[in-house]
Amino acid sequence: MSKRFFVDDVVTGDGRYRVLQEDSETKERFGVKDFDTKEEARRTAEDMQRAVDNALSEITARELPDQISLEDNSEIHGNKFKDTLQDLKNGNSQE
Repeated sequence: MSKRFFVDDVVTGDGRYRVLQEDSETKERFGVKDFDTKEEARRTAEDMQRAVDNALSEITARELPDQISLEDNSEIHGNKFKDTLQDLKNGNSQE
């Protein structure tokens, strides 16, 4: 399911511009908010659309690999940091 936000072509009875949300599957529309100017309505619709698009493009936990490699790469990276909490507390976190 995806959502689409846009400014209604028809001005409301009190002369305001309405941002609508439409479900792409059902084509059901409903008003989100009314604005005094078309520019405010357009900017809000674009921001809301951008937020929805970004949320849909993020990787969810279900899409992450089942196993994440926890190999010791200290030889590859030169073991630059010690890894115990006590070392960090003592301020000796770097070798």
